[in-house]
Amino acid sequence: MNRPLTTLKTITATCIIVIGVWKAAAQDGNAQHMFRTFYQQAVAGNADAQVLVAMQYFKGSGVPQDPKEGVKWIQRAAIQGHLGAQRTLSIMSQQGNDVVPKNLVLAYMWSDIASRTNDPAALRLRLGQILLMTPEQIALAKELASQFKPVKEGRD
Repeated sequence: MNRPLTTLKTITATCIIVIGVWKAAAQDGNAQHMFRTFYQQAVAGNADAQVLVAMQYFKGSGVPQDPKEGVKWIQRAAIQGHLGAQRTLSIMSQQGNDVVPKNLVLAYMWSDIASRTNDPAALRLRLGQILLMTPEQIALAKELASQFKPVKEGRD
């Protein structure tokens, strides 16, 4: 069994399902239904659904607006290796806000982890962060990033 190909097929199928559910719910104007559907998948460990649940919490779409809860879901997805979630945490940590304190070391750590895929946006993000940091901060962030291993939730 070709594991990378199987994983890619699973991810593609999940994205198609999630996008289909999102479009159907959006057309019906049923944001609460959309949230419940994604939430079930997110709790089961689907990182794409975790990001969508986070976005709904950030926007208050189908659920009361709750940025703290949104950050929790973004963190869960990032820990699983979700590229978009990692970039989002990097940006949030770089800028700082009421929920995520400004922390350039964590910002760089997440952009460095996301850069492992040679994602252009993550590479640009990391490059910009280098300009804001001391050599000691960069060294610490790289050390933290080197220790990161994605941890998948749910069944594989």
